[in-house]
Amino acid sequence: MTYGYIDAPIGIPDYHFQHFGILSHAASYGLGQVNFIHEGPDRPHDTKPILSGMLDNLHRGDTLIVTDFSKLGDTTVEVLDALTVLSRRGVRLYVVSSEYRLDNNADALVVNMACSLIRMIEKELQVRPEPAPAPDPFQMPPAHADLSTPTPRTRKRKLDGRSSEIEELLSTGISMSEAALRLGVSRPTLADWAGRWNLFIPNPPPTT
Repeated sequence: MTYGYIDAPIGIPDYHFQHFGILSHAASYGLGQVNFIHEGPDRPHDTKPILSGMLDNLHRGDTLIVTDFSKLGDTTVEVLDALTVLSRRGVRLYVVSSEYRLDNNADALVVNMACSLIRMIEKELQVRPEPAPAPDPFQMPPAHADLSTPTPRTRKRKLDGRSSEIEELLSTGISMSEAALRLGVSRPTLADWAGRWNLFIPNPPPTT
């Protein structure tokens, strides 16, 4: 049997437009008498569209005519799912607006492959973990973090508030390397810290 699906109440202009388009398409392809099924926008939200029930009850050799792909679903995935059901049940589909045909031809195989690919992609997207955000180099480590290997910024913070101590230490004439060793930091860290704070480093006292 041949069915024409219209999603508009009887009597409004859109109903007549869909009705005429389906009849003309059926005549062009010699599909015989069309049995129309229609539903309006007043369908309760908690019920499935009539077309959803039709897909499960059509039989091999039946024909379904719709005016456009949007009648099969609200998203691309829903449309492809409907096409998969039709192709597997051996139901022919005709879409008036695009002249698309789903018949016992290569289109059925293409639809099945496309649906399988989309499901694979969606499955991978759903299980893929979200990438961890890049750490902020200026953010202090949490209280429970392991501080056994301090970062350069942590080492520099160890020198904050110790300007007088550092000046006094360097004024004794010891080298920058030895001063850094006593302060528990590396020489580049001490030099960088001193330059950043414009630390005055007096000349070492003359040796006697």
